[in-house]
Amino acid sequence: MLRPLAAVAFLGALALSFGGPLSARYYHHYERLKPIRCGIELWAMKTLRDSGAAHIDFTPHATSISWLAAQRAPRDPDLVTHRLAPVETTVWRVRAQLVGYRIEADGDYHLVLRDPQSGATMIGEIPMPSCVTSRGATYAALRAEVNRIGHHAATRFWWWLDYHGATPPTVTISGVGFFDRIHQQDGVARNGVELHPVLGVRP
Repeated sequence: MLRPLAAVAFLGALALSFGGPLSARYYHHYERLKPIRCGIELWAMKTLRDSGAAHIDFTPHATSISWLAAQRAPRDPDLVTHRLAPVETTVWRVRAQLVGYRIEADGDYHLVLRDPQSGATMIGEIPMPSCVTSRGATYAALRAEVNRIGHHAATRFWWWLDYHGATPPTVTISGVGFFDRIHQQDGVARNGVELHPVLGVRP
């Protein structure tokens, strides 16, 4: 007989082999079982500790999720080790609905953001403060603000604002553009663009 965790792993692998909604459900269940550890994939870029961070324009530029999602993305972001201008060398500011959020396996706050006009979505990420001590206080304050706006402290499980009877609040959110690899993330933009890291959140 399979042990409980082994059974989950087996069913997850089986579901992933077939693809579709079932695979996504088991993928996210598996993600919640993983212990929280600081990220490794392009982590320096995601936390502004790469050499290219010196060339970022930190003056927020107003734009929309739809515009960011329409920008050309690299074929394989994991193979690009330099920042792609202008998306990844600019701090962008958008108005968006905060649809849902949770804590990922790398400790990031994963925010699903929706364009109030077009309905297009993208992801915003707030790193775990203990993983980036140079900006730890900033990230801790941003995560606390998300909890306040959403009336819920984030956990490894999704907190969907509309599912819990609330209208997703519209917020002004700013962050550095980043092209991520598309890998079944909830709310992912069609080109994989994110605000990573998020540097500002306010109603």
